[in-house]
Amino acid sequence: MDRARSLHDMLDTFSWHPHIARFAIVGWNTLTTTGITYSSSRHCGMSFALWKCVTLPTHIQNKSIMGDGTVMIESAVDASSTQASIDLQAVDGGKTSHTNILESKTTQSIVKDFIEKTTTYTPGVTIGKLDFSRERSYIAISTHSPTEPHVYDTQGNHVGHVAPPEGTEAGLYQAFENTIPGSSFDSIQNNDGTYDTYLYVPDNGEKYSVILNGTGLGGFTYDVDRFQGSTMVNHAEYAGLPVTPLTVASTTVQLAPYVAGNDVNIQNASFVGSLKPLVIDVNGDGQTDITAVHDATTTMTTESYMEMLKKTCETIHHGKKNKNNLITISSYCKDIQDIPKRIDTIKHHNFRKPTDNDGKEIGDMIKGFVAQFE
Repeated sequence: MDRARSLHDMLDTFSWHPHIARFAIVGWNTLTTTGITYSSSRHCGMSFALWKCVTLPTHIQNKSIMGDGTVMIESAVDASSTQASIDLQAVDGGKTSHTNILESKTTQSIVKDFIEKTTTYTPGVTIGKLDFSRERSYIAISTHSPTEPHVYDTQGNHVGHVAPPEGTEAGLYQAFENTIPGSSFDSIQNNDGTYDTYLYVPDNGEKYSVILNGTGLGGFTYDVDRFQGSTMVNHAEYAGLPVTPLTVASTTVQLAPYVAGNDVNIQNASFVGSLKPLVIDVNGDGQTDITAVHDATTTMTTESYMEMLKKTCETIHHGKKNKNNLITISSYCKDIQDIPKRIDTIKHHNFRKPTDNDGKEIGDMIKGFVAQFE
């Protein structure tokens, strides 16, 4: 820390000679972290043989489009005398980012103009200070649970998890993509090993398809939020919902336009009116088990969750029914050494074919879960 302070003491007092020209070429219109807001969210699941929901602390990264995905404009243009701002979504097919901005033909054209003291009109480029009133709203879609969220736009572009390269050690890292223009991905690991995952997409009237894939046993929360800069202006929560490794939930998000300055109550009514139910197939058999609406009180109980787990075992066992009481789920699910073979035949909506290892993990999860009731 002392060495860092010493370095900043030198940098902070530095000033350029007034006769030295200083040029800055910066990117914007990509969601960039500006800070962190701490809040709370509901987490539900089985605890000591009872279904419980608790409120736990969480945090979300505040975002702004007035940056290049890594650095905010205010920081990038520090001490420059001439500034060129590149709309990263309007040039080079949206493929330019903080990491490759120097390789962009747009950037090279700007440098040429600076050197030759010429001015060439380039679409997507602003010479001079950028108008910060161009800040636009965006949507944050998040899950707080053992689930993997995926969002697709109408062109099939995707933001969410993808399979890591073949041969990668399990659990070494997460892989994701964000091919929706202007989208962003964040994932935060909780103390219990689950993740809070945030998918950020432009609030431009696009109709987004949302798919949530279960990755464990317990409960999950799904949130849809609208932000204007770092301010949350609308919030909706779907909480207290059951999840198993075979769960698939789906919905669409297409919000009515946000108009800054409108009455808060009108804005909230418009936002809520745009939201669709979340359709949940808990056990992966292709049938709807729950249709959840936002901000509703969960009706899940210990008994109903155990029934869902029983259905999951039945799905794995090709729909074979067990008419005994719920406690027999323990012995019913123990005989699942052949899950790796059976899971391949399940008509599941997951975006990758389950592997032998997936089957073993599901079996281990269920056996570990039901062991607490023995």
